Amino acid sequence: LLTFASRRLLADRSFALDAIRLDSSSFWYFAVSPESQDCWFFSSAADACTEMAGDRELIFETLRIARDQQGCVGTIIRTVYPSLRTDREFVLEAVRSNGKALEFLLDFRECNELGWNSDREVVLAAVQSDGLTLG
Repeated sequence: LLTFASRRLLADRSFALDAIRLDSSSFWYFAVSPESQDCWFFSSAADACTEMAGDRELIFETLRIARDQQGCVGTIIRTVYPSLRTDREFVLEAVRSNGKALEFLLDFRECNELGWNSDREVVLAAVQSDGLTLG
């Protein structure tokens, strides 16, 4: 139903957090990066949403909520700015927020090249957040 929400609401960070707390998969409606292949879906709302795709705190909060709700971690990782997925500090905080983020980061060639799954601190943070990460 968020497809029918106004541009004003989709651009409202407070509204985004309220909706994400109800259903973490709704993050996708608020955080479409300009590089995302999913931008076509929004046509009219994409401009209003691009800023949230780079909002680290919103992303980390969504990952924490997704952990509690068994939400769509893969969608969250695919939606953020690609430059964030190659930023070690972002990756470290993302896996601390939700250990399953590591699995989805490895879907991207650039993340594999950086070796996030060989980075001791990143893997241990993921395991601490979600012990099933290695399984």
